Amino acid sequence: MTDSSPSHDARILTKRQRAKLDDNYDSDLLQLPMEPMKKKQLTEEEMLLKKSEIARRRKHQSIQRAEQDKMDTINRLLKKQASKKRSKDQDETDSINKDDNSTNSQTPVAFHYVTNKDGCTLSVPHDIEIPIQFSKGPNYPPPIPLCSVSGCTRPKKYRGVNTLKYACSMEHLKKVDTIATQNF
Repeated sequence: MTDSSPSHDARILTKRQRAKLDDNYDSDLLQLPMEPMKKKQLTEEEMLLKKSEIARRRKHQSIQRAEQDKMDTINRLLKKQASKKRSKDQDETDSINKDDNSTNSQTPVAFHYVTNKDGCTLSVPHDIEIPIQFSKGPNYPPPIPLCSVSGCTRPKKYRGVNTLKYACSMEHLKKVDTIATQNF
């Protein structure tokens, strides 16, 4: 192949194409048909049968979709009703337990505090004496420190970053900081 045209370049040709160009075409290399495939010609009866089959499938699919939507809706509604029923059952159980607590049929083993529409209840174990004596009083918050500037009695609002001294205003904070830097 001495022809240098790009359409006959031996490197890019397949074995079949090279054989055709060299006229050494072996009979063991089969050639596929090159003309486009022709559609099978259907008779009018076959076409009508095919159309009716497609229509029947579409109808069947739409019926299945409608049934599935119907079942989904039913399940969704049943789940909502079940949760509502469960909450109603729990309300009834709570009211029965409330009646039981009011008659003291159950002895509490720990403090039990209930707040509902009827009011507040506190159940106390039998071994606890009432009134309850606490060993320590309540912890009130510590008093707010006063301003560090001498002669000022106002409560603190600011704290110096470097000095950690308290001040009631920005002016006093600057004074506290300048006094601290002069001492260093």
